[in-house]
Amino acid sequence: MVTDIKIINGTVEIISVVLAKKHLRVEADYTEEDALIEVAIASARTEAENFIERKLLKGTIEVSMDSFTDFDIALQSLNDAVAKVEYYALGSEERTLLPEDKYNTSSSYATLVCKFKQDLPVVADKSDAVIVTISFGYEFGACPKDIVSALLLLVADAFDKRENRGAISHSAARNLLNPYRKWQ
Repeated sequence: MVTDIKIINGTVEIISVVLAKKHLRVEADYTEEDALIEVAIASARTEAENFIERKLLKGTIEVSMDSFTDFDIALQSLNDAVAKVEYYALGSEERTLLPEDKYNTSSSYATLVCKFKQDLPVVADKSDAVIVTISFGYEFGACPKDIVSALLLLVADAFDKRENRGAISHSAARNLLNPYRKWQ
């Protein structure tokens, strides 16, 4: 049975201030507006995440269980994957890595499914006897280019029109993000 789920969000943005400054045509050595650009980057990412209903920043989910139990979990991102499965063997105080051939994973558009095979080791009597680590999101530089383009458009809108936010139109950014949107 699943006893706990912890989501640990990453902190490294998908696009850098350097890339945003190039897109905005701001000189690299001009640093007075860097804090404002960082805020625009974070805001653009949040807006994109809200629109597509998925996480973009790299992060992990830790699913704790008292035994090897098949489970499914809602996808956080487009590229969720089981990174590792660890367990406390009976009588051991150290985690042991479960070989990948002892479980299968699959995903649909909305969920990640983890199923364990037969002949698994006996685990300790603990609420966190089995810990499945799932990775989600994108490392810096590994995000699909059209999402990066949409983020840059949103950053430019926020930066250029910061005096008049009512003049912002996100149709180009939304068109780039639409294929990644969670449709229920």
